[in-house]
Amino acid sequence: MQTRIEEELYRLVHGLPEKLPEGLGTVRFIVLTKSDPADLIRKSKTILEIVDSQALGDDWPTPERWLSLLPRWFIDACADELTQAEAQRWLARWEKLDDEQRRTEEIGKAWALADWLYWMEPERRSWWWWDCHLNDRCEIDVQVDEWPFPWGSLSWLLRAAGASEVMPEE
Repeated sequence: MQTRIEEELYRLVHGLPEKLPEGLGTVRFIVLTKSDPADLIRKSKTILEIVDSQALGDDWPTPERWLSLLPRWFIDACADELTQAEAQRWLARWEKLDDEQRRTEEIGKAWALADWLYWMEPERRSWWWWDCHLNDRCEIDVQVDEWPFPWGSLSWLLRAAGASEVMPEE
C-alpha cells in the first residue's frame, strides 16, 4: 500500500490516478497571483517533489541539508529565524490583536524555513496536493482527512512561489 506521500509524489509527476481521494476528500483553494500562474504551479510542485523525496528517505534532513536541497528562490522568500526576545515581542503583540487583525497579519507574513519544514514533516502533514486548474484563475485541490485543518504551510508554499492571496473556496 502506498503512503500519502508516495501518492502525492506520483500525482505531482504524472497527474491524477484513476482513483478517488481518501479521507474527507479534497478542498479547493483559490490562488491569486500577479505573476504567471503556470510558473507558480511549477515552483510549488518542485518544492513538494523535493520534500516528498526526502520524506521517503531514511532520515528527515537537517536544517543545513535543506539549504542545499531547496531552490534559492524559496529559501530567500522565507523569513529569518526570530531570536527568543523577538519571538516574545511578536507573541505579546499578537495576543493583543483581534481575529480580523490576526488574519490580516497572517496573510502577509513570511514563514521561517524551519517553521515551514516543521509542518511538512510526514507525521505533521495534514494536506496533500491533489490537482490544479488554470483557467480564469488558479485553483488548487488538496486531499485532506478532516476539516478544518492547518493549511498555513500550503499558503506559505504558494505565497513564496508567487501567490498574492490564498483562500479556501466556499
